[in-house]
Amino acid sequence: MEFAAGKGMNPLKITLSLILLFGVILNAAMLQGQTTLEWQHPDPQGNMLMSVTATSDGTLIATGHYGTILRSSDAGASWKHTMFGLTDNVLQSVEAGPGRLWAVADNGILLESTNGGLDWIDRQSVTTQGLNAISFITADIGVACGDAGTIIRTTDAGATWATVPSGVSVSLNGVAPVGAVGCVIVGENGTVLRSGDAGAAWDVTKLSPPEDLFSVAFADAGNGWICGTRGSIFHTVNGGFRWDRQNSGSTRHLNGMLLRSSSEIWIVGDGGTMLHSSNSGADWIALPVLLPNSVLESITGTANLLLAVGEFGHMLRSTDTGLTWVIANPESRKSANWISFADESNGWCFGEDGLILHSTDGGGSWREETAILGNSLYGGKSVSDRKAWAVGEFGIILATTDGGSSWQQQQNDYSNILLAVDFIDENRGWAVGELGIILRTTDGGASWLRQESGTENYLFGIDAVSATHLVVVGDGGLVLSSFDGGASWHSQPSGTGTTLYWPCFVSDAEGWIAGELGSILHTTDAGASWALQATGTQRPLYVVDAPSRETLWAVGDSGTVLFSSDAGSSWQRRYARTRYDLFGLDFVSPTHGWISGDYATVLTWKNSTTGILPPAPVAESYLAAPYPNPFRDAVEIAIAPLPGNPPATLALYDALGRKVRDLTRSLSAIGAGMTIHIPREYFPTPGTYLIVLAWPDHSESRLLVCF
Repeated sequence: MEFAAGKGMNPLKITLSLILLFGVILNAAMLQGQTTLEWQHPDPQGNMLMSVTATSDGTLIATGHYGTILRSSDAGASWKHTMFGLTDNVLQSVEAGPGRLWAVADNGILLESTNGGLDWIDRQSVTTQGLNAISFITADIGVACGDAGTIIRTTDAGATWATVPSGVSVSLNGVAPVGAVGCVIVGENGTVLRSGDAGAAWDVTKLSPPEDLFSVAFADAGNGWICGTRGSIFHTVNGGFRWDRQNSGSTRHLNGMLLRSSSEIWIVGDGGTMLHSSNSGADWIALPVLLPNSVLESITGTANLLLAVGEFGHMLRSTDTGLTWVIANPESRKSANWISFADESNGWCFGEDGLILHSTDGGGSWREETAILGNSLYGGKSVSDRKAWAVGEFGIILATTDGGSSWQQQQNDYSNILLAVDFIDENRGWAVGELGIILRTTDGGASWLRQESGTENYLFGIDAVSATHLVVVGDGGLVLSSFDGGASWHSQPSGTGTTLYWPCFVSDAEGWIAGELGSILHTTDAGASWALQATGTQRPLYVVDAPSRETLWAVGDSGTVLFSSDAGSSWQRRYARTRYDLFGLDFVSPTHGWISGDYATVLTWKNSTTGILPPAPVAESYLAAPYPNPFRDAVEIAIAPLPGNPPATLALYDALGRKVRDLTRSLSAIGAGMTIHIPREYFPTPGTYLIVLAWPDHSESRLLVCF
């Protein structure tokens, strides 16, 4: 049995009005069943967990950052997400009676569940201050405490709440019942508040030294403990009238505790600290640290089970009352910088210190594959279930031809950092990176040759639109295009000086670029001109992906996920379930894709009914293949009938994206189809050109090579 628990942290708060909060929580309740981004790695999720509670029937409830509420009915073997849409940090939950649970969060949010944590309902509180802890003294009387000395209280099982003067202004972090009607709250600066009338009035004392106090728990009406900063543990034997410091043997911050009895206590803290006492705290034993780089925030238990939770979603689990412990979710927490799927089943993540994650079941499970070197990897490309490449620090290029069973380093004579790679098939690919480097292979990476880019800017992203058409972006708003497979590169005016990270084209003519300051640029003329689309964010966007012309996704810092169903004319935020920075994005269809980011985050979206109206049926191509091509004297292009005979334009562009001839006058009765004859004299010099046919909301293009 868990007697009590408290929680201490003072996380950053998002300032929202009560009305806005009410709408958010109602949406959370109404939309739980709807499709959203879901965690795939780490399992069950990677946000910081702030509390874990075991209910009287053995159900486990874990709460944490960015609206995380998890539920397990099998002693922590598996977990289900039971909250959708909430972006506030949920700091603690508590059982108020059989099936009745309460949770508190930032901005004064109070959540209630009446079915054991399967669903959560907003019970509007009376404060916008962050609430850090909650406890029920009786089935009807509950107390919650939080920032700026906030205390709120209910006497009718949560139907209504009222503020109670605390007499302090510091953050209050933990609360626990004492006996039949007593209650103790702890907070910053050694603050201890005690009530003898079920929380109606409070007396304030200060402990010395004045540590910040995070958690308080009582085993009975007399014996209680407090833990806090710098290894501080205090003990009372008289219900909290007097507190004596115990020697923990630790200097780490101690964040949460579990009392198994008046003699057995467990405490967890920073740096993976776990302390255990079997003699009421007279002696404390430090357990071997399993997670030295993780903060542990809370611990709970049932009969033989003990479970501790904390940073990066980590969970420590013991099934033998604490004799042995294992990391329940030991997956890597290194940054997953890029993600690439060859199809709906087979994909890889590449990241920090050589991280390679591989899935063959659409991300349902991930296997960590050991890279031969520890160089961080920044880009990758998979072209089949067998073949993939990764690039990164010191010019490293890795390749697998056996589905990830082994990875080999490919020869690269240059040590420039490589930041992105793209292939159009199993043989032809390009890699870009530091100081303007561009490498090309035509033999699957057996050899890589440098192409002259004409710049020393960092190049962050590349889209190999075809074997001849390539687009590269980088520092200072740089856009480079090639229409001859990279033999020559030409700078195109982007209209911005901000850093650009990734290009994505759906045809030779139309594409998008993502960049700093929430930038999304759009072109319909092969980059001759770019228009800035309004995204509604100033956060950096690292990738844009277009699984179809109408359907676009973009991701960036602080969990930013944007979606467009109208080719970028408008963008909407998608609920990402995390605030971690997101770097990788790959959709294999308009309804199925993956996102990767910090701390080995992998999210997936899969929905066969996204609410997106399918585009009107279109022919496979309205512009036929030019003939002859290449040509010396003239070239002809057949144009299929356009539905509805819309107004259309036809223009010729050179390799720099400059319009060299407007051919719109050649169009007549386009609704009936026609063939355009273009004489050699329309082309100023031999070279590569692009012909672009455009009509409302559509465009198509073809490459022309003139001798």
